[in-house]
Amino acid sequence: MTATVLQKHSLGILCGLLLVSGHWCWGQALSTRVSTRETYVGMPVILQIQISNPQEFDLPDPPQIDGCEVKANGAPSQSRHFTIINGVRNESRTITMQYLITPMEAGEFEVPALEVNVDGKIQKSKPFAIVATKSETGDLLFVEVAGGQEKVYVGEPLELKLSIWIKPFRDRTQQVKLTEGQMWQLISDQSTWGSFSDRMQEMATNNRRPGGKEVLRDNGEGERAGYYQYVMNATVYPTRAGSIDASDVKIVVNYPTALGRSRDPFENFFGRNSLLKQMMDDDFLGSPFGGQLSVSASRPVVANANVDATEVIPIPMKDRPADYRGAVGRYQIVAKSDADSVAAGDPVTLRIGVQGTGPMELVQAPPLAEIESLTNDFKVADQNLAGFVRDDTKIFVTTIRPRHERVKSIPAIPFSYFDPETESFQTAYSDPIPIRVDAAETLSMDSIVSNSSRPRRDAVGDRRDPSKAKSGASWSANLENDLSEEVLDSQETAAAASQGAWWYCTFVPPIVWMAMVMTQVVRRMLTLVPDWRPPGKVCLTQIESATQPVELTSALLRLIAKQIGKVPESTSQAVGWLRMAGIGNLANDVESFFHDAESDFQNGPELSNEKFLRMQTRCHSLTESLETAFATNSRRDIIKSPFKKIDKRWTAGVLLLTCIAGGRSDAFGDDVVKARTQLSRQQQASILAEANELYLAGQDQSSSDRAEANDLFAQSAEKYQLLFESGVRNSRLQGNLGNAYLQSGQLGRAIAAYHRALRHDPRNGQAQANLRFAEARVSSMGEHAAKSPRDSEVAGAVSTAELFRSTTQRLVGLIGMGTLRTMLGAASLLFWGLLIARLFGVGGGTIRLAVLPLVLLIFSGSLVWMEQPDAEFQLAILTSQPTELRLGDGEEFDVEHRFENSTGRPVKLIDRRGDWLRIRTPDDREGWIPANEAEQIDSLAPDVTNYRSNE
Repeated sequence: MTATVLQKHSLGILCGLLLVSGHWCWGQALSTRVSTRETYVGMPVILQIQISNPQEFDLPDPPQIDGCEVKANGAPSQSRHFTIINGVRNESRTITMQYLITPMEAGEFEVPALEVNVDGKIQKSKPFAIVATKSETGDLLFVEVAGGQEKVYVGEPLELKLSIWIKPFRDRTQQVKLTEGQMWQLISDQSTWGSFSDRMQEMATNNRRPGGKEVLRDNGEGERAGYYQYVMNATVYPTRAGSIDASDVKIVVNYPTALGRSRDPFENFFGRNSLLKQMMDDDFLGSPFGGQLSVSASRPVVANANVDATEVIPIPMKDRPADYRGAVGRYQIVAKSDADSVAAGDPVTLRIGVQGTGPMELVQAPPLAEIESLTNDFKVADQNLAGFVRDDTKIFVTTIRPRHERVKSIPAIPFSYFDPETESFQTAYSDPIPIRVDAAETLSMDSIVSNSSRPRRDAVGDRRDPSKAKSGASWSANLENDLSEEVLDSQETAAAASQGAWWYCTFVPPIVWMAMVMTQVVRRMLTLVPDWRPPGKVCLTQIESATQPVELTSALLRLIAKQIGKVPESTSQAVGWLRMAGIGNLANDVESFFHDAESDFQNGPELSNEKFLRMQTRCHSLTESLETAFATNSRRDIIKSPFKKIDKRWTAGVLLLTCIAGGRSDAFGDDVVKARTQLSRQQQASILAEANELYLAGQDQSSSDRAEANDLFAQSAEKYQLLFESGVRNSRLQGNLGNAYLQSGQLGRAIAAYHRALRHDPRNGQAQANLRFAEARVSSMGEHAAKSPRDSEVAGAVSTAELFRSTTQRLVGLIGMGTLRTMLGAASLLFWGLLIARLFGVGGGTIRLAVLPLVLLIFSGSLVWMEQPDAEFQLAILTSQPTELRLGDGEEFDVEHRFENSTGRPVKLIDRRGDWLRIRTPDDREGWIPANEAEQIDSLAPDVTNYRSNE
C-alpha cells in the first residue's frame, strides 16, 4: 500500500482507516487491529484492543518497544448494543482501548503480543510488525533562532527571535494554493517550542497566532523561492555558559501531498482542543475551502532550529562578593520595619524590597544570616526567603529579634549584583533603620525569679493539703518551672472534682416536689373537665346515644381499652384480655353480646325498636358489670403493665435516691479529653526532660542574648504543648507551659495556659500571680492606645462590679468552694425534703423547721452561683496582633473593626464555623477571626473577671 498516513490529530480519518485497511487478529474474547503498518518517523500508529462482553478485566500494560514511544490514547471506552428478535432482547458490551505507537527512528519494529486478563483467563493478541521511514524535509521547511547579540552573561536577559519558513503547497490538479493561515494550521502538536512555549500558550489563550507573510529566500540550492515566514519573539535568561541552546525547538509540519473533497474539512484534522486550533479563526476552521476541499494525504517534515553565534559568558569569580546570589542587571534595595520600639528578644517584622532590570522572579533574597553587622545584634532565621513580585519589585518578609537593649538601629542591608554594562560587581545598600530596644520586662522586675536552675516542686503550693496553700494575694510572679516528673500526673479539673452528689441534691429535690404538686393539680383538673370523666360514665353516655348495634359494640370496646390500657384489634382479642384479667364468666357474656350484635348488623341495616332497646339494656348491664369487675379485680394490671402498683411515697423516695446515685457515678466524667497524640509514659518523660533542659538553657541565655533565649523558650513551649496534646492534664504542666510562652514573648498563649492551670486548681497562687503579671504586660502594651467613650463607661461599671466580686471571692476563699457546695446540697435536700413530707400530710412544725435550711440554701447558693462561669459563652484569648474582626467567616468579607493591640485580650467565644471563630469583645463588638488567632479555654477558670477589667 502507498506509504502515506493521516494527520496525528485526524482521529476521525484514522478510524476510517481502521475500518477500511485495518488488519484484524481475532481471539476468543479479544481482538486487536492497527491503523496502518507503514508510517513515518514521528507519526503515530493507532493500536486498538477490543474486549467483548467481559464481566471483569485488567488493563494491559503498554508494550515496551525499542525505538518507539508507546502511550495510552485516553481512557478505555465502552459501548453497548441491544437487539430484539422475535421478542427476545439481547445485549452485548464492548470495551475499547487505544494506544499510540510513535517510531522515533527509521526501521522495522515488532509489536509484541498483549496479554489481557478477561474473566480470570489470559487472552493474547497476535504480534505484528510496523515499518517507519524518514520523511525528507528538503526545501519545504526552515527554522532559525537569532539572538541579535554577540555575547551575554549567564542570567542576563537575551531577546530571541524565532523564524519559520514554510513553502506554500500548490495542488495543480485543483488549481489551489494554500494561504499562510492554512499552512500555519499544518504545524503539528508534536512540535516543541523550547523557550517560546510560554509565548505560544499566551497567543493561544488570546485566540491569536503569529502573522505570516510571503517572502523570497534561498531554498538551500542557491535558488530563491517563495515562502511563508512566521516570526515570534521571546526573552530568555541563559543558565549556563557556552552557545545559545535551541535544541529543544523542533518544528513538525504535516505537509500535504494531496487534497480531496470534504463536507467538514479540517474538523477532525486539527482536533477540537489543540493548541494550534485555538489560535485560528472559527470561519477558516469551519470551511477553509468553502466547504469543498481538505487535506486527504500528508507526510511529516521536521526541522530543528539553527541558532546564530551568540556566546554566553559565565559570571566571573574574581572580586565576587560573598553575598552575591546570581542577580544580573542593575538593582536597588530598601528595607522597612513595623516597629520603632521593641523589647529585647521581641520579634520585629522586616520587609525588604529589591527593584531592578533583571528577571525579578529569579532574584534571591540577601543572605541575612551571613551579614555580620546584622547577626551581631539580631537573631536572624537561617532560611531562604521565598518573596513575591509586585510590579517591578520583589518583596521579602522576615522577622528579626534584637539580642539586647544596646541595639540602636537595624543596619544597612547589602544586595550584590553583577552589572553587565560595566562588567563588574556592584553592591546596593538599604538605609539603616533607627530603633529603640528596651530591656526585656520579664527580667527587669524585681519580683521575677527566673535564673535559678533548682527544680521547683512546691512552687504552686502543697496540693495534698489545701490548707497549706497560700492565698493569691501573697504570691509574687515567679517564672521558675516545676521540673519534677509529677508534672506528668494528670488531675481532674476543679469543676469535675466538685461536680458530684451536691449538684443532684440541690436540683433534684425541687424537681420532685414540683412534679408532685403538678400531679395533684392535674388530678383536680381531671375532675372538672367533662371529657375526662370516668370510662364507665363515658361508655353509658355513648350507649344512650347509639342508633346502631355497631355503635354499641364500639362503646363497649372503648371501655375495655380504657381499663386494660391497650386498644384491641378485634372483639375476640378484647374478650381474650378479659379472660386474662380473671373475669372469665363476664368475658363469656361479652363475647355472646358481640356475636349477637354482629349477626343483627349482618342480617339487615334496619332493626326493630323493641329489639334494639333490648340490646341497649343488655349493653348497659354489661358496662356496669365490667366497671364493678375492674374495680375489684387487680389482675387487669397484667395487661397494662408488668409491675404492680407502687405507693407514691415510695416512688418519690426511690426517684430521689436514684438521681443522687446517678450523680455520683457521673461526677468525674466532665474532664474526659481525647488526646491528640498518644505517647507512652516513657516517651512523655523523655519529652519533659527535653522541655526542662531547653527552659533552663533559655534562662542561662536571658541576660546575655535575649533573642537566643526566646528561641530556647519557644522550643521548650513546643515540648510542653506536646505533652498537653498527649493527654496530660494538670495545673503544674499548664503553669510550666505558661511560663515558657511568657518568656518567649507569646503573651496570649501564656495567659491561656495560666487560665487552664487555674481551671485544674483554682487555688494555685503561683498561676494567679503569673497571670496577673502577664495581664499587666498586655495592659502596658496598649496603654497608649486611644480609648473610646464606651471604654470609659465600661471601666466605670467594672470598678463597682470588681469591688463586689472581690468581696465575694474573699468570702469563698475563707469558707472554701467544696464546703459551700456541700452546704448547698445538704440545705437543698433538707429544705425540699421537708416540703415533700408536708405534701404527704406529715404534721408538726415542718414549715418552721424549713426556715434554717432555706437561709443556708440562699446563702450558699448565692456564693456558688456568683462563682460559676457564664454558661452563654466560653473564654478565648487572642494570640496575635493586630486582630481584624470580619463580617463573615472568610477573607472575602469586609473588616468591621481592627484592633492594633490585641494579643492576650480575653474575648467571648460565640460560635465556631470551620477555621473561623465568632467572638465578642469587651466593648460588645462582634465579628469573625481565624481560629489560629485565638486560644480557646476548655472551661472557664473561677476568676474570669479579667474579661472586662483588661479592657
